[in-house]
Amino acid sequence: MGNSKTNSLNLKFQGFLVNFYPNGHKMMIRNYNNGEPLGDEIQYYPNGKLYNIRSYTKDKKVFLKQYNDSTGNVLAENGKGKWTEFDENFSEVNAEGEIENGIEAGTWHGRVDDSTNFESVFVKGKVISTTRTYKYKPNGETFTSVDIVPEFPGGLEAFARFLYRNIRYPALARENNTSGRVIVNFVVERDGSLSDVKVARGIGDGCDEEAVRIIKLSPRWKPGIQNGKPVRVSYSVPIGFSLGK
Repeated sequence: MGNSKTNSLNLKFQGFLVNFYPNGHKMMIRNYNNGEPLGDEIQYYPNGKLYNIRSYTKDKKVFLKQYNDSTGNVLAENGKGKWTEFDENFSEVNAEGEIENGIEAGTWHGRVDDSTNFESVFVKGKVISTTRTYKYKPNGETFTSVDIVPEFPGGLEAFARFLYRNIRYPALARENNTSGRVIVNFVVERDGSLSDVKVARGIGDGCDEEAVRIIKLSPRWKPGIQNGKPVRVSYSVPIGFSLGK
């Protein structure tokens, strides 16, 4: 719901927009002014209960006002208390922490994706430090990098040149016109050497084996750094196979 207007083929919302869940319950109510959110935005859980209220200002600042759990308990009110952000299915917590005066305060925890968590420290709504935790499943260990992630010597461009110089297109893949990307997982050890090289997603016809061979040829990487010390970090790269026309 709400109106839109066209200006040089750009559609801009004007007024209130209401979204609904498939079950008919309201999902969100948001007001727009010239295409920009303005005023209170109200979000709801799929069961119809209030989820949260945040407010947008004319200078595009966002203030967190109220957060309720799915049963209706108020956990944050008037910009103060505990705040939780869920994914779109309400099956995972994306971020949670305390708010003061409508902005993030103290330590927040959350997830970037299924393999990466984070911990951020806020002062007056601004991040002053962030720690990312990478989960490496085979041996149950968890690796953390605060400052520097692993890097091929010379960076991404050097890595691309290394692949170009060393890759050999498999004969069977040429015969079958096989192309695509092979995803290779490996661990960058504390000394920069690579271990546990294996294919996470392959395309067959010899390309998977060639991708593993190339990674095993790699020189030592710059290791991941946590708190000033090298750590073991799991890593993945895509290696493309494409036949020229």
